[in-house]
Amino acid sequence: MSSIGSHGSGNHSESRAETILETQRSPYGDSPGRAHLRQEAVKVLERQANKMRRRANRLHEDLRVGEVVQFGLSDFDRTKIDYKNLTAMVVEVRTNYMNRGNKRPLVRPKYRIATKEGYLDRWLDRECLREVDTLTVEPSMVSLDRVVDLYEDNRLRPLRMRAIARSVSLVKGGQGMRRCNCEGDCSRRNCSCKRGNVLCNSRCHKGNRKCKNC
Repeated sequence: MSSIGSHGSGNHSESRAETILETQRSPYGDSPGRAHLRQEAVKVLERQANKMRRRANRLHEDLRVGEVVQFGLSDFDRTKIDYKNLTAMVVEVRTNYMNRGNKRPLVRPKYRIATKEGYLDRWLDRECLREVDTLTVEPSMVSLDRVVDLYEDNRLRPLRMRAIARSVSLVKGGQGMRRCNCEGDCSRRNCSCKRGNVLCNSRCHKGNRKCKNC
């Protein structure tokens, strides 16, 4: 009798172990060890996704007038020694306007940025701008402390992307340096260099030794 009882309890233990193994198995038919690794990998991916979601929400929060932002400059608009980003200030936010061919208002606002030299002549999406922490960079440190007032008083001129990049360029004249083909002394405003308030350079008026703007 004792042998029969012990044999029955052994079968019960084996069936219980098989039940535990079945509950631990992955729906993909993996072993318990591989199922555990798969679950850990899912948790890591979820943490990474949540981190990326929080970062995207932080980067794409709506901006306000007066905030300092950076905008990436194209290699075609800047010289090789210029900064890759233009530091500017948001001077206007446009939230209720119609896109061409679309009668519904846009969901995300558009932004206009400006420097002390002028404002960009086109509106930008939020994804194009990166907010600068004002705790580390104050507007006065980058000469942007009065830009909003100048814009509201209509004292800033509209500038194209190349022009606004040229205004903050480390190279006098910026990308695509100015040059003239004057035959005179370059002392009048009919000279493009004189009119642009820059000195003539080695690309200007080859062979002309009359220049007084060198």
